[in-house]
Amino acid sequence: MVRVFVLEDDPLWGEVVASDLERSGLEVTVWQCLKGAVDQIRTGNYDLLVLDIIVPFDKCSEGHEVRDGGIQVLESLAAYDGKLPPTLFVTIWQLEDFNARIVALRSSGSDSIRIGFLSKPYAQTELINAVGQLLQHPKIQT
Repeated sequence: MVRVFVLEDDPLWGEVVASDLERSGLEVTVWQCLKGAVDQIRTGNYDLLVLDIIVPFDKCSEGHEVRDGGIQVLESLAAYDGKLPPTLFVTIWQLEDFNARIVALRSSGSDSIRIGFLSKPYAQTELINAVGQLLQHPKIQT
């Protein structure tokens, strides 16, 4: 079974994403903050990451979001062993704000990484299509 790690600080949005992915036959773990996320990903053997870019460090730091938290997670994983699963970034911010860091990740020896983007809000079909493309998995259905 395909395993997906979702980093999403909004509990309701995280549940919606998890439900949509589970209906498509994926196993989903939702994490709501940066604290512990990298360790969870490293030990969880995930096939895909869905990372909100703006997330709090921990669940108690409401209003103290890290503007580039999702990217920090991927950078930490790249620094650890360079092996990165396909990653879908989701954000309400302009994606251009993060282009330079994404280019750096792709050129850091992780050039085979597949990265996608979705701007919030997005439709369920957009999420499922993006996940299917990143996984290059024809059995993922909308």
